[in-house]
Formats: sequence, structure tokens, C-alpha cells
Amino acid sequence: KENKDVEDIVAKSTAYAEKLSEMGKSSLAEYIVHRKSVLDLLEGNLKYQSPNGSTYAYEKSIHQLVFPMQKTSDDIDYTSHNLWLIDEKLSYHYYLASDKKIKSMEPIEADSINEPDIAIFDSPFAFTDENQQPFRNVTIIEFKRPGRENYDEKENPIQQVIDYMDDIVNGKIKTKDGLFIDGNDSIRFFCYILCDVNDKIKKYAKQKDFKLTPDGMGFYYYLSNYNAYIEIMPYNKMVQDSKKRNKILFDKLFNQ
Repeated sequence: KENKDVEDIVAKSTAYAEKLSEMGKSSLAEYIVHRKSVLDLLEGNLKYQSPNGSTYAYEKSIHQLVFPMQKTSDDIDYTSHNLWLIDEKLSYHYYLASDKKIKSMEPIEADSINEPDIAIFDSPFAFTDENQQPFRNVTIIEFKRPGRENYDEKENPIQQVIDYMDDIVNGKIKTKDGLFIDGNDSIRFFCYILCDVNDKIKKYAKQKDFKLTPDGMGFYYYLSNYNAYIEIMPYNKMVQDSKKRNKILFDKLFNQ
């Protein structure tokens, strides 16, 4: 109260805050437009890609849109991918490898030459020493070509993600400093199989006792022996859920 310049200070602070607010609105608007454009592009890739209605986009088109192929989280920053299409939380992680052999992934030492489309090693549990507990949750994402009808047993996507989990738990966990630690048995897995659901996928889901998701569009199962949640997520569900999560932002920007 004794400061004679307090009114001037408050006025300057208010003006500064207003400028920051306007800058924030501009940045947010650009990001909302980006998300809307990504969703439009994704929907376009899920439709027929030829005039005669016989071909669909390749799975790499979807993969590349979600996260660049042959890259890791060390190569790009969080603004250069669209993992939010699947789950907003996936944007924050310890390490991510896209279309890389398991044996090349930094957080583990393994001999497997299998290549998950995307493998995400999540942050450690709360109240742990990060140097000693580099990760405890692993997310595996497997893409299949939109409109795909034929699968043989080697291409059963459920078995594929199970094989990836085997390869990871059979490896050795490493800290950022390269030290090996114990604890593979406490890793939790979250696996997402992105595809169009047809009779073959339904058959695979039934054989493994998968349940329908609450919206009736996909399937899920908890595989207790692997401490793993596995979800078969149809592409139309991914788009629909993404639109719902972003609806308030789209409405505010495009319908104001």
C-alpha cells in the first residue's frame, strides 16, 4: 500500500497478461486447426483410394500419420506426432520406438528381430527413483491395413502382440546409464490393435474370449499372465473417440 507506483505496476501486469492471453489463443487456434486437419486426413485414408472402389490406403499411411516410421522419441519432439488420436496420455513417455527391431530399443537388451509398429515405454510409477526404475508400463500399437479381409495364422494380430510382449519380458531392463536391473515381472502392458473389424478379426477375438467394448464397436481383454490389457480398436472408433475428445475445442473455434 505504501508503493506509490502500485497502480502503474498493476496496469502493466494486466496489459502483459492480456498480451500473453492473445498469444495463447492464437497458438491454441493453430493447434486446434492442426488436429481437425489430421482427423480429416485420417478419415480420407480410411476410405476407398481408387475410383473403382477396390483399394484402400496402406497401413503405413496410417502409421506415418500417427507417428513417423523408423523414428524414436529421441529423433522428434512431441509436436511432431499425433498419438493423441489413440490416447492423449501416450504423448508423454520415457522412450518410443516406431517400426524398430526390439533388439535395437534402448531401454531393454533383447535378441528379438520382431518389429512392433510402435512400442512405448512409459514413465516410472510414482515415488520411484527414475534412474533405478526407467519404466514400468509398455504400450504396443499394431496397425493393419484399412479394409483388410485376409489374415493367416502368422498374421493374427492378437498373437503378434503377445509375441512382442514375450520378447520384451524375456529381455533385460536397462537404466539410462546402461545398468541392468530386475523387475520384468512387474511390467504392465497396454496393447492396441488398430484395424477394420471383419469376420476373421471377430473369430480371433472370440477364440481369446475378448469382450465387446461398452460402445459395442471394439473388443478388449485382460491377459492376466502378462499383466496386459489388449484392445482391438476399429479405425472408425478411433476417429469417433478422437472427435468426441476434441469436440469442445472444434465447437469453440469453428462455430463461434
